[in-house]
Amino acid sequence: MIFPRIDDPEHNRLRRMMTRDFTVRRAEAMRPQIQELVDSFLEQMIGSGPPADLVRDFALRCPRW
Repeated sequence: MIFPRIDDPEHNRLRRMMTRDFTVRRAEAMRPQIQELVDSFLEQMIGSGPPADLVRDFALRCPRW
């Protein structure tokens, strides 16, 4: 299921269910863990030397909360 391609009323129903998970407060609460992960991925990329594959070495490793 690709959320942006879902039409109303299903889209609105799903959006309402997830609204509480996308608040500023929730995002700020996750900031320390996200920053720690990002820093470690970047340090590993730098430590491995060039060339770096941003998708493989960074983007795919980031969790999708």
